Amino acid sequence: MLADGRLDVGVGRLQGGATGIAAEVFRMDPLGVLVPSDHPYAYLPNVPISSLRGETLLLSDEEQAPEFNAFVAEVCRSAGFFPTLFPGSVQTLRAAVDLVAQGRCVLCTPASTDGWPSDVVWRPLDSQVPRYPWSILWRTADPSRQALDVVATARRLAVDQGWRGTEIAS
Repeated sequence: MLADGRLDVGVGRLQGGATGIAAEVFRMDPLGVLVPSDHPYAYLPNVPISSLRGETLLLSDEEQAPEFNAFVAEVCRSAGFFPTLFPGSVQTLRAAVDLVAQGRCVLCTPASTDGWPSDVVWRPLDSQVPRYPWSILWRTADPSRQALDVVATARRLAVDQGWRGTEIAS
């Protein structure tokens, strides 16, 4: 939508170069796993990525977040396995949380997607797991003043909150 002019600015992960789109990482987000509140992982301070080998993992809808799905799949592959995938996908995070709460799957998600209901628990994956790089994206040809204001705000928040460093502020 950025490339064809329907959006002025976006947030995501740009893989490879896209003509006419600028990208700047503003947050390196810890990756974790969302599990039912009675799941064994709910009692761990962090979850080893290799333990997801025996879990059914729900990925995002491929049309909504292909770059995030690729990131999660690569994290699993680098740990020596490809996850067992939940058959199908959901359109909303709320629907994903419902499946997790029912014990039908687990969900990898960045720390920034917090505010979970009490029937699920988010636990960080172990420290060897790379952080998810959130980028601010904008059109380079004739960017709007508002788009440039959003880019400047993302840059300022990255510094103020320490989002690009090793520690993520709440």
